[in-house]
Order: sequence, then C-alpha cells, then structure tokens
Amino acid sequence: DAQRYEKLAARGRGLRTLAAANRAFASDLLEDELAKLDTLLESFLELLVSCEGYERYLATVDAVELDREMDRAGRELERMHEKDDRRPILEKNRAVLETRLERLLEIKRHVAKARAQIDLIENTFDLLGDQIVTMSSPAELGGQLDDLIDGVEAVRSTAREAAAFVQSVAS
Repeated sequence: DAQRYEKLAARGRGLRTLAAANRAFASDLLEDELAKLDTLLESFLELLVSCEGYERYLATVDAVELDREMDRAGRELERMHEKDDRRPILEKNRAVLETRLERLLEIKRHVAKARAQIDLIENTFDLLGDQIVTMSSPAELGGQLDDLIDGVEAVRSTAREAAAFVQSVAS
C-alpha cells in the first residue's frame, strides 16, 4: 500500500508537469483544479489506511465460528421449553451474534467498495495523464476530479459507520 501511495503521488506530480506544459490552461485556473489532485491523494491514503485497519480487524474475527455459535443457539432454542428461564438470554445472545455477522458483512462490503475506489483513483490519474495533453480548459479536468471526489466522500461516509461498529465491538 505504501508503494501504491508513492506511485500515485509521483503520478500526481507528473500530471502537474503535463498540465503546466499545456498552453491552453491558464495557470491561475489550473492551480484550483490541480489542488483537487492533492485532495484525492489524501483521500487515497485515508482509504488505504482505513482498509488496512478493517482488514486487520476482520482477520481477528472467526465469522465461521460466529455462524456456528448462532446455529448452536438456534438449535438449543428449538429444543428448549417456552417457559425455560434461560430462553430470553439465549434469544438475546442469538440476536447479538446475528447482528455481529451482519456488521462483519457490512465491513467486508465497505472494504471491497473502498478498494474499488482506490483502484478508480489510480486509474483516473492515469486517464487524466492521457487527457491533459488534449484538454482545452481546466474545467474539463475539474469536472472529472469533482466526480471522483464525490465518490470518495460516499466511501468515507460508510467508513465512519464501520469505524463506529469496530470501536463498539472492541470496547
């Protein structure tokens, strides 16, 4: 991941050089649009760190064992008499296990989405390099970067939700 970040940072510097060489871009307008590259680079790093943390957390959780515990609790509830004193506790335990499994799936979906966003940022930087040479205005560059920033913000939102869950489970 560190190498991916360094490679993307180098691409960003290369995009700045390409854009500066394109005479159609006014330098004051260009600087506003190129500042978005820095925002995306920061987001890229944030997403990498987020994925790393969630993947490390997921590696500590045995989802198969949680699923087995949930099945075991379900079977025990089926065999248990309706008036057994332990029934409400087992029902709550099964509900907690079910919620944990759902949250783990949410975290896995978040990591997959964040990894896809990371790939999209990298590929967009490459595409921008291809396009800057032929662009006639900084607005063209800005439009693409704005779309990418919007996508990153959506992933950040789900990252905050996943972080809250991981913190609640850890404490």
